[in-house]
Amino acid sequence: MTDQDAYEVLYRASYRRLVLVAFAFTDDLHAAETVVSKAFVEHYRARDGLTEGDLVRAVAGRARPTAEPEPLDEIHALLLALPRDQRSTLLLARLAGLAPEEIASIVDSPLETVDALIADAELTLAVRGTPPGDVVALRDRIYREAHRPDLAPLLLHHRQRAARRRVRIGAALAVLTVLAVVPALRPGDTGEDEYQARADSGPTTTTTTPYRPYYPRSRVFTAEFVDADHGFALRARCDATPRCSRTLLVTEDGEHWSARAVPSPSGLASDGQSATLHVLGPTRLVVGDVYLNRPDTIRYFSDDSGVSWHKVTMAVERIVTAIPPDALLEAGCGDVTRDARCEQRHVTVLLPETGTRAALANPPPLDQPAPETYPAPDGSWWVSGRQHGTGRWATAVSRDAGRTWQVAVLPEFSGVAYSPLRITAAHGVTYLTAVGARPDSRNGLLAVFRSDNGGRSWRRTWHAQQAGVTLPVLGYPIVAVDGSVTVTGSQSGDVYRSVDRGVSFNRVDSSQVRAPARPTRIGYVTTTTPSYRPRGSNVVRLSTDGLTWWDLIVRE
Repeated sequence: MTDQDAYEVLYRASYRRLVLVAFAFTDDLHAAETVVSKAFVEHYRARDGLTEGDLVRAVAGRARPTAEPEPLDEIHALLLALPRDQRSTLLLARLAGLAPEEIASIVDSPLETVDALIADAELTLAVRGTPPGDVVALRDRIYREAHRPDLAPLLLHHRQRAARRRVRIGAALAVLTVLAVVPALRPGDTGEDEYQARADSGPTTTTTTPYRPYYPRSRVFTAEFVDADHGFALRARCDATPRCSRTLLVTEDGEHWSARAVPSPSGLASDGQSATLHVLGPTRLVVGDVYLNRPDTIRYFSDDSGVSWHKVTMAVERIVTAIPPDALLEAGCGDVTRDARCEQRHVTVLLPETGTRAALANPPPLDQPAPETYPAPDGSWWVSGRQHGTGRWATAVSRDAGRTWQVAVLPEFSGVAYSPLRITAAHGVTYLTAVGARPDSRNGLLAVFRSDNGGRSWRRTWHAQQAGVTLPVLGYPIVAVDGSVTVTGSQSGDVYRSVDRGVSFNRVDSSQVRAPARPTRIGYVTTTTPSYRPRGSNVVRLSTDGLTWWDLIVRE
């Protein structure tokens, strides 16, 4: 993949979400589209190492309020009646899905101010009878209606404008530059794409480029395994439309896969990447949507490996005293009321027999708890969050299926960490990574912690402020059987390993680990993402020891 191909992937993957970010400031969809398109054009030369986080900051920095925005619908009209700072902050949270810590960094305000602005905005809307779901509906509408022009004509138009500017400076140099650009045009091309023509001069006749999906035509984007024989995967297939279809792939012998139809929970299957997959046993699974986490959100449950499906909601339906075998943990937002802010985040149990949620009779005693989905190999369940009263980062671990919990506070570290923290317990040791915004990376490693006593206490082994370097990190720490720990970044090749128990990290060969990994019931799993495509679009990588990885081809 060339640098331009990688930039095209980033453009297609991020465009609509960035439009939501820009809309939070412009209140106008057309203006938001213009801001995002210009940001991608202007950052093209600096595309090496560019992340979506960099573009989020760039878009937020250049977006300006529209003088007299026309409301898109009734809910948008109500939002326009809010004070601008309340409205922008609320939309960054509810439309763009940014965490309060990210918003605080973007608007350069204390976290407490951001929380207060969101709370005030939602209180005002609630008083006026506007449920949080209406804001979600506005987000869905903008996501659907955002017009994403082809990137190549945008870049070409930018080059032509730059060439015309150079004419004023030096005719000879400009002629050479224009001659280098013009041959790239096809017969009938104007050098201006549909989007730019609409922005500059109203309706015009343009050459329409057929839709070309930025992912491979068929791509596995998530996979889960129960054991060596039983596994499930979701595959996106992109043909001639921007909306990709999804298929469930099922294996019962670890080698041969069969395809099953899978419903789309919310209909937002744009590019086929919006589904979540929760496996609850050899034949049981739940398919949901990554965008929504409300009690009334619809998901689909199957107890026969996807042959048939049943609608379930994310509401907590009962209380359990212990986590059942094959169950999973999830973070729930609010209670049975519609608390879209997720101020009352709590731990829920996804039950294998029904695919519904339950609450624990004795939940982990943390504020804003974020559970790890699966138990560790030794059967322990881990949760990160904030200590009651102090607000400090802490962990809770249970070794009796959630009946009791042991809390340990983390040593202090610099920076604002994203929630959840990432915890991996394996081979007799537990590592935790805190990731947040750094000056040169949106997903910078802030600190690494190690526990040698099962989470009773933690030691900070690595600190970005002391190390003086930024390691871009996504995914979980990979704890290997030889005692090493590896973290992976947001780009292929960003692989860093520590052989001194997390004290120092050095870049290593990325031939084994090419994408952020996550621990599952059978070990570590990675799936192919746009930045990690050398091994193919239907390949899942597995490792049981954190050292040796093998490819599993997922196709029927």
